[in-house]
Amino acid sequence: RLTELLRQSFPTGSRLLEIGCGTGEEALSLASRGCSIRASDPAANMIAEARKKAHRHPQGARVEFRVASGVDTDSLVLPSETGTFDGAYSSFALSYERDLESVRRTLARAVRPEGLAVLALMNRCCAIEFAISAVALRPALAWRRLATATRHKVGEVDVLVYPRSAWEAARIFAPSFRLVSLRALPALVPPYYFNRPLKRWPALLEALERVDPVLCPVPIFRLVGDHTIITLRRNFPAD
Repeated sequence: RLTELLRQSFPTGSRLLEIGCGTGEEALSLASRGCSIRASDPAANMIAEARKKAHRHPQGARVEFRVASGVDTDSLVLPSETGTFDGAYSSFALSYERDLESVRRTLARAVRPEGLAVLALMNRCCAIEFAISAVALRPALAWRRLATATRHKVGEVDVLVYPRSAWEAARIFAPSFRLVSLRALPALVPPYYFNRPLKRWPALLEALERVDPVLCPVPIFRLVGDHTIITLRRNFPAD
């Protein structure tokens, strides 16, 4: 769903910056549409795997991979490249960044005036997680996102993540970007770590998956999903 939104947001020929590319799936998908991407990730092993994929991909030469974090402004965007990117995006990776203000400076340097930034971040208020956790009498899980940081398992690795409401994130980026739209991802489908118990009610899960795409952009529902997709537009004139 996020990949399709990225394809809709950035036209053919766009020059893009990706923060937290993982193994390069979104970058290569956009490259197949004629975009040029500078894709970064702080994990060298992820970048190595992404480069292997790019080597096999017919449009892989359109993607330049770098080992860097979103806070590494000078590593990602030279001063001479200020405003030369048509847009930027990040699929979930910014939830691992404590310092979003530094990320804002990176994106502000990169993105041209009126260019878009499409960011998916872990939401502070996930209604379905709270409801299931409360019913299951697991208060620590129900309230965990209200903390500044919480533990989150990525594969076999336990990492810190920083949940933020859509309005918190929008305020951080506001000096350089204005809010265009918000969308839950997903709105009612539970996070993956609830999949096992919910398999006992497959009809319920199927119903949630059917209705979820309709509710994702709807006011209220768009603010209480597992993650939020925040679309921002670079200010003009640029700061």
